[in-house]
Amino acid sequence: MVQDETAELLKRLGRNVANRRKQLGITQDSCAEQLGLEPASVSRIERGLTSPSLRTLQKLSSLLQISIGELLEEPSASTPAAVEQIAAWLQLVPEQDRQFLLDLIRQTALHLGKK
Repeated sequence: MVQDETAELLKRLGRNVANRRKQLGITQDSCAEQLGLEPASVSRIERGLTSPSLRTLQKLSSLLQISIGELLEEPSASTPAAVEQIAAWLQLVPEQDRQFLLDLIRQTALHLGKK
């Protein structure tokens, strides 16, 4: 039972890390480099196959600009599927152009929110 709960928590952590990393337009290689890990280690964390050390968890939190608690919590059922779709589309764009698109989305959302 405890083992099942631990496995589920690791999978959740991995999904949240992968989703947030993609939202920020950070590649696995870049993430690994900034964490001082091998890319394969980041991949194993994201797939829920390994538990990161507390130090690595803290570094992930800082790099991904999200609290450790948020990395461990269930995704909100109210999170629109559109967010996932936008993150997927951003992966199609070269890394150097992603910030431009994120700024464009932010400005558009702010403009439309004022109506």
